[in-house]
Amino acid sequence: MGLAAVSVAVLGYLDLTINTQMVGLAAAALSTPFVNPPPKDIGEKRLPVSPVPLFVRLGWGKGLPHDLDLWIACYSLVGGQKTNTLIIGYLHKSSGWMDLLRDDQGGPSYLNEEQAQSNSEVRGVPPNTFCDFNVHLYDRHGGALPVGGELLVIQDKDGDTEVLVANVKFTLEVPGQEITVLSTAWDNHGNFIRDSVEAYPSTKTNLIATRQGQM
Repeated sequence: MGLAAVSVAVLGYLDLTINTQMVGLAAAALSTPFVNPPPKDIGEKRLPVSPVPLFVRLGWGKGLPHDLDLWIACYSLVGGQKTNTLIIGYLHKSSGWMDLLRDDQGGPSYLNEEQAQSNSEVRGVPPNTFCDFNVHLYDRHGGALPVGGELLVIQDKDGDTEVLVANVKFTLEVPGQEITVLSTAWDNHGNFIRDSVEAYPSTKTNLIATRQGQM
């Protein structure tokens, strides 16, 4: 074979190799969008969230040594009779349709927060329900007095019909003190009755924790 023929063969081979590589790169580039689709908007990625019929959060000074306890007592009134009664606190973390989810005990806990909420027993607050939300100063652990805190209550939390029932600030003056921070009621459809709200400091205290000897 002559020199010219060899050169033609080599050039032809190189052209074929380069063309094959280019086709492969082009195919890879075209397939990339289908392998790694662009991220969707945040709104598209959100999963549906079931609303919490009743959510309660007690908070007090972060890092304080004081141990405050959340106590809740509820009942429904049917035909003039109390039914569906419940009491939750650190000794009764589940009762009826409510659960105590978090029980901080002061320092060394930094957050100092207690949480309670309705459980899967109900899809909404039961009709004709009455609730007292109490706070008990279980122990100051050497912390200064008075100590203040805040009680937040929300109906249908994370739902389209979310309602702020109350956000109440309060003060406890002496060790062992228990106060009713909030009293409220729901109608025969389980709707929050705004006019029923009685909040600290004008509420009459209905003892829950200390009535059971939890001094």
